[in-house]
Amino acid sequence: MTELAGAHHSEHAGKRRVLLPVAKFLPHADMRLLFRALTVVLLVRSALWLMTSTRLHSLLMQGTRRTLTLSELRVERMSWAVSAAATLVPGATCLTQALALQRLLHRSGEHSLIQVGFLRKESGEVHGHAWLEWRGQTIIGGRSSASFTSLMVLEGGAAGGGQGKGPNEGTFAQVNDTELGSEGEG
Repeated sequence: MTELAGAHHSEHAGKRRVLLPVAKFLPHADMRLLFRALTVVLLVRSALWLMTSTRLHSLLMQGTRRTLTLSELRVERMSWAVSAAATLVPGATCLTQALALQRLLHRSGEHSLIQVGFLRKESGEVHGHAWLEWRGQTIIGGRSSASFTSLMVLEGGAAGGGQGKGPNEGTFAQVNDTELGSEGEG
């Protein structure tokens, strides 16, 4: 269990060393987007130490929404920026990244869903994972999401009211970012 978590952290440390020098060569628009994503990822990561994910989600879904139509390319760039920013923030798990990207999409008036699921390994260990879906596609956290059973959905953006739905909604409020993705899944 600690091996996976350690491997996850060292993987981020390697990406961090590569991202910082390369960032100065990014186009201005990508630099702005990366800075925005880094700000949101830091905010989400910090807030998850202080409150439950469902409470944070409801706060993130407040505020003014622009009504823009985002292209698939723009959403992919937002996902890239959140993933890149997460390499700079210790402990930015799959839940942190999904909440941060949903906030950015929400601010653009886009509807998205965060799926929160769990997987029981043959050894009996339970692993949590969160991923974000936009227009039916998994945009972030998707590399292993197919093997997880979704237990909760957090809606956000134009069509969603920022509400959590799921069979275990009440008990999910007790789950925080430490339990999700801490095994290297996120």
